[in-house]
Amino acid sequence: MTSKDNKQNTLLEEKRKKREDEDKVAVDSFLTEIESDIRDEQLKKLWLRYKNLFYASLSVLVIGVASYQFWIKLEQDKVIQQATVYDDALILMNAEDFEAALDLFAKVSTNGGNYAALASLQSASILISQGKRGEALNIYRSLSNKRNISNKFRNLALLLEVLHGVETEDTVYLSDIISDLTNPSNPFVYNALELKALIQYKEGNINGAKETLTNLTEDERTPVDILQRAKEIIIVLESGYSNF
Repeated sequence: MTSKDNKQNTLLEEKRKKREDEDKVAVDSFLTEIESDIRDEQLKKLWLRYKNLFYASLSVLVIGVASYQFWIKLEQDKVIQQATVYDDALILMNAEDFEAALDLFAKVSTNGGNYAALASLQSASILISQGKRGEALNIYRSLSNKRNISNKFRNLALLLEVLHGVETEDTVYLSDIISDLTNPSNPFVYNALELKALIQYKEGNINGAKETLTNLTEDERTPVDILQRAKEIIIVLESGYSNF
């Protein structure tokens, strides 16, 4: 075979490969179009099948967001209304129109939340001033069991229950309450420790009361008013006086 023949064969081979490559590209392109059409068709079928569900889900989402915004507005309006009625009740309370004040505080209390807790505490204070200690203690107990108010209100209710129940309630029961309130994380811990000493005194545990009060005087974080009372009570206890 001559060199000329070899050259012709090479050219023919190159043309054949080029044609094969072009055919392969054409086939690949065709298959890609087919796959694309199939995918589009599948998507169309899926869309036709699920579009109603999609619309329904979207509608639920929109309605949910709208409802939430409406609920937020209602909650804001409710709190504003509570605050207004609460302020009116305070005015009546300061004017010593206690029965009218109790009625308004009761209305605020029915709506729940922190304003309701404040209203309940104010109602209890009025009842205490009227000598209705039992009713006030029931309010404090009820508040301490609520879960839709701030922990501070629950702890304050417990503290006030102990304060106003120390003369009439079982000291073991009160001691259990106080033991939870003397946790350092409790914002009323120093008030609780002061009441703990009072309960110890009521139980006849004079040394325990003196120790609790002494710890208060040695704690540099003890509020000034509690510190002063603790020092005065220690002096009274050390003098042997047994009725304070």
